[in-house]
Amino acid sequence: MLLWGKKKFWFDKNNYDFFERKHDEKYTPKGKEIVSEWFAKREVTDYVRFVIVIEFWIRECVDVVVEDEKGNKKEKSKGKLEMDFNSEMVKNYEKGGRRKFQYGEVKGTFHHFIKLLYERLIKSELQKYEKKLKEESKEIFNELKSALEE
Repeated sequence: MLLWGKKKFWFDKNNYDFFERKHDEKYTPKGKEIVSEWFAKREVTDYVRFVIVIEFWIRECVDVVVEDEKGNKKEKSKGKLEMDFNSEMVKNYEKGGRRKFQYGEVKGTFHHFIKLLYERLIKSELQKYEKKLKEESKEIFNELKSALEE
């Protein structure tokens, strides 16, 4: 499947750890139904991780033969596709079983105060990472979209 190759190339090129969390296929009288969930993550720093989750629902998928302008016949798939695309910048993620600010998520604690102070000090750096994640998210989305249009 062309979509799989485009995804694999993009995630490898951008140093993401990728795996398919879910993949189910079943055949119905109207065609094949496919449910797939892709999960990718990249540790940007010891404090920041990028996470991208893409879910696909393909219904009524059937193989068809199409002819291009030159008269060459190609086999393609036709169906209904729904896609859910989410990307997130995770801060203070666990690494090696410990967190940089282990109790920083509990509001009102001293650790939470230190975490907020730390994030204020590196605010411009975090904004750069957010911008980078948006750019990468648009890039993979456009790669997948172009693969579907081929």
